[in-house]
Amino acid sequence: MAVLIGLAIIVKLRRTLSYTPFPRLRVQILPGSHNNEVIINRQLADKERVAAAMENPSLMAAVNTCLTPPEQLEMDIEAQMAELMAEDGEEEEGT
Repeated sequence: MAVLIGLAIIVKLRRTLSYTPFPRLRVQILPGSHNNEVIINRQLADKERVAAAMENPSLMAAVNTCLTPPEQLEMDIEAQMAELMAEDGEEEEGT
């Protein structure tokens, strides 16, 4: 979870800041805040790992969910529920 949060922070900064060339980012776990802080900090500092993670569709979907405002998530859930209810209504009419 800590790596996902770190990736979300990196992605948010890259989307928000429009510097060219993009400055080097340093996102780190605070000392003593996680059992695997050294490993996580190493992963977040590795540019190639971060780039590979950003190319992974399922991981980017999770990052995008982290970055979605809560009110947007609520609207998405309501739309999905309405869609499911409509599908259930169609199935009942078909039987």
